[in-house]
Amino acid sequence: MQLNYRAEVIGSMLRPEYLKRARKQWEAGEISTREFKKIEDRAVDEAIALEERCGVDVITDGEMRRTHFIAPLTDVITGVKQIPAFKRVWKLPHEKTERAQQTEITVQYAVVDKIRRTRSLTNEEFSYARGRARLPLKVTLPSPLMMTLRWSREHSRTAYHDPFGLFADAAALWRDE
Repeated sequence: MQLNYRAEVIGSMLRPEYLKRARKQWEAGEISTREFKKIEDRAVDEAIALEERCGVDVITDGEMRRTHFIAPLTDVITGVKQIPAFKRVWKLPHEKTERAQQTEITVQYAVVDKIRRTRSLTNEEFSYARGRARLPLKVTLPSPLMMTLRWSREHSRTAYHDPFGLFADAAALWRDE
C-alpha cells in the first residue's frame, strides 16, 4: 500500500528582519508606500521560493503582508481601533492555586463600532502571489471566531453587547468574501 502525503503551510512564516524594520519605517512615515510594497514583494517572493524548494504542495505568500495572523479581520475592516492596552483574564479551571487561575494577555486593538469591510480580505495577498507561484496557491483565513479576541467589555459593548454578536458579523464578512 502506498501512502500519499500532502504538505502545505498553515499560518504565517517568520517575517525577515528587513521586512519588520521596513514596516516600522513605513508606519513612521520614513519610507513611502511604494518603497514598502517593493520590500513586501521581496519577502513574498522569498517565501514562495522557499516553499517550492522544500517541496510544499500548496503555496502561500507566507502571510508577509499581514501585520499579524488575524490581520484580515482587523486591517481591512472599520470598527477596530488601537486602544491603550488592556488585560484579558483567561481562567484555567483545571488549576488549583489562585495564582495559576489567571493568565493575563495584553490586547492592543478592540472593536469599538459595528464592523464593516473596506476592501477584500485577501485579494492583495492572492493577486500578487498567483503571478509568482508555479504550484497551487491558497490564502489562509483566520476563523471569524478570532474576532472575539478584539471584543472588550469596556470598549466594545456599545457596538456589540457580547462577543457572539461580533462573531456573527465577522462570519458574515467571510461569507461575503
